Amino acid sequence: MSFVWRRSLPSLAGLSGLVIGIGFAAVGFLNAPLWFPFAFAIAIMLVMYGVNPRIIEWLVPASIIERTAGGYATDHPLGRIVAERCRQAGVPLVKLGIVDDGTPNAFTFGHTRGDARIWVTRGLLERLDERELDAVLTHEIGHVKNRDFIVMTVAAVVPMVLYLIWVVGRTGRDQARYVAIAAYIGWIISRFTLLALSRAREYAADHWSCQATGDGDALCSALVKIAYGMGSVDAVRKNEAIGLVASGKRRKRQRVDTKSLRLQSMSAMGIFDPRDAVAMETALAAGVEPQRAIAALRWDTVNPWAPCTSPRGRS
Repeated sequence: MSFVWRRSLPSLAGLSGLVIGIGFAAVGFLNAPLWFPFAFAIAIMLVMYGVNPRIIEWLVPASIIERTAGGYATDHPLGRIVAERCRQAGVPLVKLGIVDDGTPNAFTFGHTRGDARIWVTRGLLERLDERELDAVLTHEIGHVKNRDFIVMTVAAVVPMVLYLIWVVGRTGRDQARYVAIAAYIGWIISRFTLLALSRAREYAADHWSCQATGDGDALCSALVKIAYGMGSVDAVRKNEAIGLVASGKRRKRQRVDTKSLRLQSMSAMGIFDPRDAVAMETALAAGVEPQRAIAALRWDTVNPWAPCTSPRGRS
């Protein structure tokens, strides 16, 4: 069994058990047809799977780098790195886009390996050196190799179904309310289980990046720079918003806020959680040496107790 599936199997088994157990309870107590919970879950999954990439492209538009025979039409090292790492991972060339935003970030989405997209922000390209950029991009290609966007789309259906069973059952008769309570408890458990699954997939992508590049320190130093960059850009934007309000430019403030909200809506998919970035930026600003932060991230990557700790919000 591969590294990624060894990490993911407990979470997937837990999610499957929740939806099957509570689904059958709903069938028994709500007099629903046997096929109902499964058909409903599959229908939601198919809709999410079909429309999610289009929604992301609309929320976070990017300038697409055209693909050529075996590479990309750009002189930036970005194109060469992605082409080489795609070949190494055995996946087709991804659709590569650059988001015009100063926040350093990168994320992967799509339907299949064949139409996977990797969006990279201008801020990421400006802040990372070539080693660090290679490590981050290889991490993202690891998600494509492991089909993580498919796995997470399917897994995300479980909390949604449990929540809907709770909403429907809580207003029914006594037996239905018992099912609703079970569904609500299951929903809470499933959210933590989904986070554990996300963490497992993140560790697998980290593992692939370190294995493919042979340079785990580059990934750690990239994450420190990304965290510091996220915190810095956020502080600048807050000051800019205050200045726009003070000068009476409320419409421009609204446009800035709209763009920020669109980007924030994708924060859970990014390579570093903005909430963790604020803590990292605060620590660095307080005088913590970057090498100590890198050492902490290096330990987080190899920590044998990592699956038991709180999930890193990276993608």
